[in-house]
Amino acid sequence: AREKAGGEHRMVRTDATLAAGSLDQFFHANASDANAERARLDEARREARARRYAARGGDKFTAGVDDEEAELRGYDGNGGDCASPETSPENVPDGETTELTSVRELWSEITSNAHGALQRVLRGLTLVGCADERRGLWLLQHGTKLFMVRVNRLARDFFYQRVVARFGRIPCRALAEPAPIAALVRMALDDEEVPEGVEKDKAEEAKEKIADAAAALVAEKAEMLREYFGVDVDQRARALVGLPVLCEGHAPNLARLPEFCLSLAHEVNWEEEKPCFETCAGSIASFYSGHDDSHDDDDSHDENVVPPG
Repeated sequence: AREKAGGEHRMVRTDATLAAGSLDQFFHANASDANAERARLDEARREARARRYAARGGDKFTAGVDDEEAELRGYDGNGGDCASPETSPENVPDGETTELTSVRELWSEITSNAHGALQRVLRGLTLVGCADERRGLWLLQHGTKLFMVRVNRLARDFFYQRVVARFGRIPCRALAEPAPIAALVRMALDDEEVPEGVEKDKAEEAKEKIADAAAALVAEKAEMLREYFGVDVDQRARALVGLPVLCEGHAPNLARLPEFCLSLAHEVNWEEEKPCFETCAGSIASFYSGHDDSHDDDDSHDENVVPPG
């Protein structure tokens, strides 16, 4: 019967050896080649930026940011990449970008919990298509096996690992326009239901106070966010002006910026070093993956849709 169906190759829905559809197409297979390519691109960017500055002769390239501030922030003339230690020709392996013990411990936890067999499966996956967009379920194939996976949850783990792996060396990209943090937090609060029995005027006043306090807190942590996580905040304007580049070619959904700013203010533990770095990386990862914990328990039978370890 199998021969009548056309042979073994008929059983395989896609060819994992082809670049199209393979997850590997988004990443360099050889780390040294990737580092060399990154160094070459960084050098080209620096040369292009220098030529633009020379050609402009000191002209402003964006409203509200003069050349001195632009040099400090490292923006290019098109509002592109921000300066970062990543532009250094020194190639630092993942997990070794800082000497901070707390970050080394977080990376050690990631590597010690890694599952070799699952890693091999993930590297060889081929994208088949979406199974259920509402619940974020996608079909992925490895060999002749088909897996149904919550891709957003998988992406959250990936982005969390990238934040920890490149801690302190994460490049950032400037937003087209500064995004006032208080206004974004207020938008997130407006999406939440007002508790029954609370007067509307009092609720509005409370939202304003929460939004202002959140903006003040995030602005206060601007230096840490920029240096460690590539999140660029204008401390004086209390505005978000740049976001980290965690995976080249991928950009987060900016419609989720309000929830991200609220998360930075209310879900990050700013009191203790290791929990601070862990929760901040988690907030960034949730923003970049579009993962919403509230949908995790929609259906209990979906708990094991990811290949078990």
